[in-house]
Amino acid sequence: MKSIQDLRTDDIACEALLGALDGKNKLVAIYDTSDRLVFASSAFKHAFRLNRERGEITFADLVMRGILGQCGTRIEGDNAAAVIGDAISVRRERAVQEARTDVLTGLSNRRHSMSALELAITAAVGTETPLTVALVDLDHFKQINDSHGHAAGDAVLRDFGEVCRHATRQTDIAGRIGGEEFLVVFPSTSVEHGVSAVERMRRQVMSRRVQVAGDCAIRYSFSAGVCKVETSDDLNTTLARADSALYSAKREGRNRTIAWSAPLQ
Repeated sequence: MKSIQDLRTDDIACEALLGALDGKNKLVAIYDTSDRLVFASSAFKHAFRLNRERGEITFADLVMRGILGQCGTRIEGDNAAAVIGDAISVRRERAVQEARTDVLTGLSNRRHSMSALELAITAAVGTETPLTVALVDLDHFKQINDSHGHAAGDAVLRDFGEVCRHATRQTDIAGRIGGEEFLVVFPSTSVEHGVSAVERMRRQVMSRRVQVAGDCAIRYSFSAGVCKVETSDDLNTTLARADSALYSAKREGRNRTIAWSAPLQ
């Protein structure tokens, strides 16, 4: 089993975190992507009798050790293998979900958003169905952080994440792709209906107040650029068009939604 020293010894912050987790009464275990134990606190080692352990140990090994040695995790039921299998399945599903999710807002993260958009473009072009894409940027976000602190900025991001979840359909894709930049994808949706959907979100945001420290409630707004996907478009072309429309929205005063239109020849 690896020790704290084996875990990125050049990263002082990582070492400090693991050191803080190694409290006498804290049962903490960290596993890698292959479900192998890479760190265990002193209390965890004691509970599972790992103090003299060498070599790799997996999550399944630990659970079975607890059953056979009557230590560590208590398992209810007679079929230990089934319990372990179910637990591993749940853990892997959770790991996949966490790998796709932006921790702060609960929306898709950048990698998953871009992958989903690419798949949506391929599907739309292949089936000749409409697809609309919006880039959304929260207005004057730096001023919120500077005036009220980063905790207030985080509260605003979480609030907008909630707006996105309630304002989009299950078939839509909403993700945070940058600090205060978001991507919203509307499959089987014309650009006109996409603009209407984003405008509903914008009006909803304008009516909200976000509670921050000191009983202060702040307002915020966003600018958005919307475009439709053409049959010849790829990921980069689509994002460039939406970004061009977003730039126009900012240039014209922010707090508005603008649809991309081809430049005049």
